[in-house]
Amino acid sequence: MAKDWQGVSAAMRQRMGELDMTQAELVQKSGLAPMTIREMVNDTQRRRRSQVTLAAVSEALGWPRNHLKLVLEGESPKDPDRDDPVLQELAELRAQLRRLSGSEKNAEELRAINDRLDRIEQQLTGGDEAP
Repeated sequence: MAKDWQGVSAAMRQRMGELDMTQAELVQKSGLAPMTIREMVNDTQRRRRSQVTLAAVSEALGWPRNHLKLVLEGESPKDPDRDDPVLQELAELRAQLRRLSGSEKNAEELRAINDRLDRIEQQLTGGDEAP
């Protein structure tokens, strides 16, 4: 079976976007060489990657160790965040804020709430220690 390196690349880019993570941050979190991350994100060199490399990237992106291995094998791994009630609540609050943000009346208070939500989300994804 052919390896789906394009799928790995797409999954990495999507997740990095969700986490607002740069390649430099992924390098730091994964402990891998910048060239390795760049090649994987951009799908420029389809080298054989070890299970350790795939696991390091998966974990750095907040996924289970085997997530990218499954993507590479053409499988669709379950979204590990799908059933997280805290993340669902955050998503609902963000949607509600977007609906309310059209009004200038509460703009400053809405920005403050949005900032608090950002800090909580960063804490959940391994960013700041305290909201």
